[in-house]
Amino acid sequence: RRQLSDGAAVSSPDMPGALEECCAYFCTGLSVFGVLGLFFMGYTLKSGNHWFLGVSKEGADASAMACFYAGVIYAVYLFYCGAKVMSWSGKKGDGSEELMHSDV
Repeated sequence: RRQLSDGAAVSSPDMPGALEECCAYFCTGLSVFGVLGLFFMGYTLKSGNHWFLGVSKEGADASAMACFYAGVIYAVYLFYCGAKVMSWSGKKGDGSEELMHSDV
């Protein structure tokens, strides 16, 4: 609990808020597409198809490396957000385990 300036007490939840959890799911999904897209573009540029993405032949190698580096950064972010989502899904305790093991 924390005190506001007017003396009212506000309790802070132990679990993350719905908005924070939603953002983590969104960022995880977005990172999957980011990693796949960036590695695809990097491979396309590296294999000599620079015309496909509108990059000059001189800048294709540098652009490919930039795509690969950005893909690695997205992969790290994907791992971080995915780990957060997995940790939250393990702490929910919504009783679904009990329903699976009950004799109904």
